[in-house]
Amino acid sequence: MQATLEDARVWVAGASRGLGRAIAEGFADAGAQIAVTARSADGLADAGFWVPQGSVSDGDDVDRAAGAIDEEWGGLDVLVNCAGISPNMTRSEDVPADEWQDGLDVNLTGTVRCSEAASRLLAAGSGAIVNVSSIHGSVGMPRLAAYSSIKGAVDALTRTLAVEWADTLTPIGTPNS
Repeated sequence: MQATLEDARVWVAGASRGLGRAIAEGFADAGAQIAVTARSADGLADAGFWVPQGSVSDGDDVDRAAGAIDEEWGGLDVLVNCAGISPNMTRSEDVPADEWQDGLDVNLTGTVRCSEAASRLLAAGSGAIVNVSSIHGSVGMPRLAAYSSIKGAVDALTRTLAVEWADTLTPIGTPNS
């Protein structure tokens, strides 16, 4: 039996490839309307996705995407925060400052910005936010200090939003929370 999400309005942030792309395709297969944001829109429109292009690390891009979604659909049912920068296997003392900042901007701040924007669009009491994290957010691994600590922050953010927004949104979570 396949679940149906006929006409659900779903925003997948970070859907240009990999897990985000697969999540967007899965929602589409279940009948949802899909908006995807990605730094690269290559092939996304051809796959039938609506693409308000931009980077989650740019607050103006996120605001434009949320505004376009609101104008096009009049609201939102699901946000999936899947934008992320994969880890570089670097010893903790050798992680360049710009790598830390890039990881923070995309993996954490992007999740915050998209969640804030979506919270104003999600239907009260029925909207959902899914933040894609990593097991590395709760398990220490050598050469993953930047990635692990940022994903741990995403997990903590998710738990906080789940409590803070419990009266207006259901549910908020990460796949590994």
